[in-house]
Amino acid sequence: MSSRERTCVCYSVDHWYHHGKALASTAQRLDAIDVDAAPIGGLLAALDDLRILRGSASALEARIARRLAELSDVGEARPVSDTLTRSKRSSRREAEKAERRADALGSAPDVERHLTR
Repeated sequence: MSSRERTCVCYSVDHWYHHGKALASTAQRLDAIDVDAAPIGGLLAALDDLRILRGSASALEARIARRLAELSDVGEARPVSDTLTRSKRSSRREAEKAERRADALGSAPDVERHLTR
């Protein structure tokens, strides 16, 4: 692993340590809910937790896709849609949609930040 790769991994771990603590507690709440016995308030809270996790995952996927594009531009990675298709085991169409979404979110950082709240 190169020095640059170690730096990226350390940044990633540090970032997700702080953000991940909140996401971990959100995931734990979802894991603990008994949907069949939950009152309406518990179900609404679970839906909000799902929104938070989906938004965070979507924002992270967009950041990863933009980084893959940077690496692809300098010849260090395959085209983004190829990489996403292979790694996500998704269709080419879904991968191209994710790539377009990443570009759109990159152009609107406030929207991307809002996804993680």
